[in-house]
Amino acid sequence: MIDDHDLLRDYAGQRSEEAFRTLVERHVGLVHAAARRLVGDAHLAEEVTQAVFILLARKAADLKRGTVVAGWLYRTTRFVALQAMRAERRRQQHHERFAQMETLSEIESTWEQISPHLEEAINQLAGLDRDAVVLRFLQSKNFAEVAQSLGTSEAAAKMRVSRALEKLRVIFARRGVTIPGAMLLAALMAHGAQAAPLGLSATVAAAALSSSAATGSALSLVKGTLILMAWNKIKTTAIAALFAVLLGGGAVIVWNSAYTKPKAAAGTKPVVLALETFEPMQGEWEGVFELRMNDQPVTRSTALLRIRTPDNGRVCEIEMQVSNPNGRAPLIYNFSHSIMEGGSKLFTVSDAKTGRGNGEGTVTDSYHDRSKNEWRAAMRFPFANDRGVMEGTWHRRGDELHITSHDEFKTPDESNHVFADLRLRRVASAAASAATR
Repeated sequence: MIDDHDLLRDYAGQRSEEAFRTLVERHVGLVHAAARRLVGDAHLAEEVTQAVFILLARKAADLKRGTVVAGWLYRTTRFVALQAMRAERRRQQHHERFAQMETLSEIESTWEQISPHLEEAINQLAGLDRDAVVLRFLQSKNFAEVAQSLGTSEAAAKMRVSRALEKLRVIFARRGVTIPGAMLLAALMAHGAQAAPLGLSATVAAAALSSSAATGSALSLVKGTLILMAWNKIKTTAIAALFAVLLGGGAVIVWNSAYTKPKAAAGTKPVVLALETFEPMQGEWEGVFELRMNDQPVTRSTALLRIRTPDNGRVCEIEMQVSNPNGRAPLIYNFSHSIMEGGSKLFTVSDAKTGRGNGEGTVTDSYHDRSKNEWRAAMRFPFANDRGVMEGTWHRRGDELHITSHDEFKTPDESNHVFADLRLRRVASAAASAATR
């Protein structure tokens, strides 16, 4: 059997439609079944399937040898399906999310319990574990075929699948679905792989090879998914760049604050728009960073911030240490902000490694009540060519620092939103020295 990457090479280099159709026929069942489980609608699942293979056609030349094509398709299916479900909600169309199965046996009952959570559970697995589960259970590959795709021995493939299955069982248990490993295995073997509808392979191949043959909905899904995939690439290869959304300039952001400005008590300084100082941010802070894209969680990580405020607090210098998603040494980045024009403007210098660039922003809010040990600053950074705007808020209350933002990526057809939230506490050793501030 011709290797997937040889088929991709034939298509990318020679535009061999026969090679691409072979790839579609080989993997369309996997993609359509995953799409159907995610979106719960037959027609929408076919559109998702079309979009996935259009993406494969466009990215064929970029997939490196060693990439497990089935695993890439499966993960791309999730991105497309998420985009599709968001579009469906926007049009206020209701559809069934998951097919309800009759409980005919213990295996049927197990499948009914795990099916609504299957895609999310599989996507929590690490790359090779996820590829092993996709190949073994969602494409019904034998262990020899799994081993060949993973580039390992048959014994190692069996061990990989066994461990991945146990990890899945633990993930389901955390969601309140407690099932024996043997029953999970039986349910996946019985229901994991499903055939695509008759004729879908030809329709999908035609749509991927010629965009004019694809439905408008499928092309819209392709466009939105490319944005989502770009963000996922940032997450897995340079997670610290996402912190620049909170700490650097040049992002594409629109902010909707849920925080209500406190009313100034009698004798206290009222809320003003001029920012006077960054001094309350001085010190070391540690905490948790969370990021969402549209309605879906993207990442959760840890961070340590060391902040200096020289020039009587008119400059804020931030050294940011970020936990590495690959388990390697933490990454370190540096940013600075300077107060300009009497506190109405900021100038930001971002670490070159983040690719965020430098820029000027406007101070939109400033509040400082020393008696309550509370300080807040908000800023706005317009993006070039009217593609959006960045707004974020830093809020310190006592030994807590809360940083939030909301990115809106604008395209001619729609907007995609990124929500970031960084909750920090002053490092204990630094809290004592700051008690008098």
